[in-house]
Amino acid sequence: MYFKILMAYLLGYVTIEIEGYYIERFMNICNNQKIFLWNTKRPKTAIMKVNISIQDFKKIKPIAKKTKCKIKIDSKKGMPFFFHRYQKRKIFLLFFLLVMIGTIALSNFIWNIEITGTDKIDPQEIKQLLEENDFKVRNK
Repeated sequence: MYFKILMAYLLGYVTIEIEGYYIERFMNICNNQKIFLWNTKRPKTAIMKVNISIQDFKKIKPIAKKTKCKIKIDSKKGMPFFFHRYQKRKIFLLFFLLVMIGTIALSNFIWNIEITGTDKIDPQEIKQLLEENDFKVRNK
């Protein structure tokens, strides 16, 4: 179930508000047609808020008409809506990706290690152990 929610975030989902007197029937028909609804909340008797994926949202119009319910989009979440928001800022997205790739690439290296506070162990012995474990040791 968590995998479906993660995939829904990557593919995009909407939070909808269903208003009507036959909300239970609406939910049952959605369940029979394998339309996945999650995070259901009922603030009032005739209103229910649920999350639904974009693909399934396109399928619920005839169900809403059949059960005489009104559907209103409350919020849109997920990657497609995020990228749509920054569609005109392509250079920003390019630099963001370059910074992320640079951060990941540079985080694979250990830049500097100082050996201090070794009264009982000789620093040369520690350097020798590092060399044995495939670390490159450079002397200043």
